[in-house]
Amino acid sequence: LCGAVAALKGPLVYSSDVLASNKHAAPGHPECPERIAVCLEHLRSSPSLSALLREASGATDPSRVALASSLAGRVHSEDYLRDMEGACRSRAAAGVRGPAFLDMDTYITAHSWEVLLVAATAWLDAVDDAWANRRPSLALARPPGHHAARSMACGFCILNFAAMAARYALDELGAQRVAVVDVDAHFGNGVAAILSSEPRALYTSVHQIDAFPFMGHPDDVNPNILNVPLSGGADVAQHRAGILRGVEAAAEFAPDLCIVCLGYDALREDRLADLNLEAEDYAEVAAAVVERVGPRVAFGLEGGYNLQALPRALEATLLRLGGEEVPAPSTPRASAPPPDGAVDMPKARPRSPLPPPL
Repeated sequence: LCGAVAALKGPLVYSSDVLASNKHAAPGHPECPERIAVCLEHLRSSPSLSALLREASGATDPSRVALASSLAGRVHSEDYLRDMEGACRSRAAAGVRGPAFLDMDTYITAHSWEVLLVAATAWLDAVDDAWANRRPSLALARPPGHHAARSMACGFCILNFAAMAARYALDELGAQRVAVVDVDAHFGNGVAAILSSEPRALYTSVHQIDAFPFMGHPDDVNPNILNVPLSGGADVAQHRAGILRGVEAAAEFAPDLCIVCLGYDALREDRLADLNLEAEDYAEVAAAVVERVGPRVAFGLEGGYNLQALPRALEATLLRLGGEEVPAPSTPRASAPPPDGAVDMPKARPRSPLPPPL
């Protein structure tokens, strides 16, 4: 994966061809290997962007796979993990080809467990880089994870990578507080449930409320969860203001590390939601997180299923985080006034006392 290291500009991107392989795939399913393949192809076509690519450590280092497995055990139940790994290994031992569906949307294959653990290490690599070097970093991994609950796969998601990354930072790296900012089109019900009783973590989500999983209402009261729901077809200015509201909350929490669930399925071209963001919107949001919350930001791919729009949006994000301007779309967009209090936010404030344990 690694290209020439001269003139590095932008966050390192941790990925692997394992994640772009058919080891975890189902015919016709939107959560497909091509999501990573088209992004890798796009990045490799540019000398400056290809120089940012790094191999996910789990592709070659068994100790990192073991770490990922251990962290999975801290956010998921023992029975659930045993069942998931056992189902994959049983299919492999029997030579079964093709997927088995756990629900209407989520599948496993004989080799899914290998892919999942490599994906987890990409998230951990991004956290390590952001933490050690005080700079943004990005995990280009699949499948997504933010819907996976403690004991249940859900919405294409089997392991909850964001929750694992948060636990890693808190338990292993010495972080006192971690914020998770979710900009996926869909509410990360798994992250919210897993982190809801952790006072050292904050979860914010801006999502389409009338889309799967139809959760994340503003009246779901929890001291360390902020829900900012949007209706399908929401105006872009309102959507961006909602995201910035979540970013402001993260800044006020003053975390040692921020994890961003970077779902590109809020792009106008994506058919798994009904939202209208453009590539440059994601670029500006990513820059706002780094500016307002701090440089230690680990981005991790969640959703994003339009194979033409996804790599363009990823490129825009990387360019903006590298300090370059991203051109606005050629077609003007209608806008509406943002909600009161959702713009002109201060940068990170002095940290306040930790909330009491729940």
